[in-house]
Amino acid sequence: TETLVLGTTAGAVGAALAVGAVRVITALMPTSLQFEDIGGAVVSGRALAVVIGLSLGTGLLTGLVPTLQISRTSVATTLSGLGRTVTGSRQRLRATLVVAEVGLSLMLLAGAGVLIRSFVNMQRMEAGFDVDRLVVVDPRLPTSRYENAEARFRFLDELISRLDSTPGVQGVAMAESVPPGSGSWHRGSMQLAATSPAATVRTTDPADVFHTPVSSRYFDTLGIPLLEGRAFSRQDGTAGDRPVIVSVATARAWWPGRSAIGQRFRQQDDDEWSTVVGVVGDIRQTDPDELAGAFQYYEPYPPGRVRGGRLVVRGDTPAALVPAIRAEAWAMDPRIALQASTMTQLVRDLRARPRFALLLMSAFAVVGILLAAGGIFAVVSYDVSRRTTEIGIRMALGATRPDVTRLVLRNGVALIAAGVGVGLAGAVVVTRLAESMLFEVEPLDPPTLLAATLLLATVAVLATYLPARRATRIDPLVALRDE
Repeated sequence: TETLVLGTTAGAVGAALAVGAVRVITALMPTSLQFEDIGGAVVSGRALAVVIGLSLGTGLLTGLVPTLQISRTSVATTLSGLGRTVTGSRQRLRATLVVAEVGLSLMLLAGAGVLIRSFVNMQRMEAGFDVDRLVVVDPRLPTSRYENAEARFRFLDELISRLDSTPGVQGVAMAESVPPGSGSWHRGSMQLAATSPAATVRTTDPADVFHTPVSSRYFDTLGIPLLEGRAFSRQDGTAGDRPVIVSVATARAWWPGRSAIGQRFRQQDDDEWSTVVGVVGDIRQTDPDELAGAFQYYEPYPPGRVRGGRLVVRGDTPAALVPAIRAEAWAMDPRIALQASTMTQLVRDLRARPRFALLLMSAFAVVGILLAAGGIFAVVSYDVSRRTTEIGIRMALGATRPDVTRLVLRNGVALIAAGVGVGLAGAVVVTRLAESMLFEVEPLDPPTLLAATLLLATVAVLATYLPARRATRIDPLVALRDE
């Protein structure tokens, strides 16, 4: 009856906390991660029924196991003092539960730790361009009115001219793919042209390569440094002319120890060669997992032709430019759909998923630490209460307070050590599962595992020390009368 009352009460309190927690989580959840498709994040009746059923089941189990143990012990055995074997088996069960709590807590701490390190690395990430002063504009031109590439180019070219004369605008550029976005990636081998008549064409190993058409002012507008050669001009891209600009990492990888200017390359399935006219700094084109040194090259927009494109507008106060940009576009055609967002907001949205995962994992880790500390405190406190007479006898025979403290701490530290061992094994699995959300940190990161272990061990030892300290205050005379 007692355990059922405890289980039912715990289930009711847990259900109430769950409803409140889900509301908090939903409020903190980024818009890009909302669960509109499944009716929202809610605590369903089925979930509540499962949780309450588990609570009742736990209550029955924890009540029946010791009851069955006691029922198998005869009255004579109990009166003779041999019933301590029952207490011993119950103590082992409690110890097992504490070890499990410590192990699970360490697993959660390790997962939260690698996510924290990943997020810190992501915050320090250099995008390679001026994120804080840009607005990305995505005009959706309907094919019914802009049926060909020339019509789309005319609209975007006029919009760029209008925005150039807008107060506060310092530059406007166009590109088929603008960071952060999915990008124009292809995987394959590249053929590098011979540098001398006697040399042969060199083929690179298959790799992911990013390329996109850009307008002539693209690099100036984004703040990407031109390191060598020249930028594009409006005349580039005419028939028979295929100039390209490569990133510095690409130049070093494809032509090590040589200047990339004037070098030629082509995709393996392409018939025409492209000639490098400039080298620019590396930028992160898509998501944070992409290495800054990935192969990248840019080509000029063919004059008068646009397959698709986004605009990038530069200004000191990008958020204030968004209404003006929309007004200029809708003045040309009020029926088009247009999205305009600051680059800062786009980057923040890109980092929303790992940030939210970090928040949840950290919350679970804190709860795990509290449960582990409470479990250790309860078990050690109960152990002290059961050994009151023993402690009194030891103190009466000359044991000092440090001796008693070490005696009590020894049991608690043994449980902690066993739990840490289990937790480290489980952390291998947990951190591997989180690998897809990590950035520039290994799943099994030794400093993170060490920090998580030290934190949990500190909390656990403190939970052990409190009842140990209380044990040193036992009066031997009172303890000897405890029986």
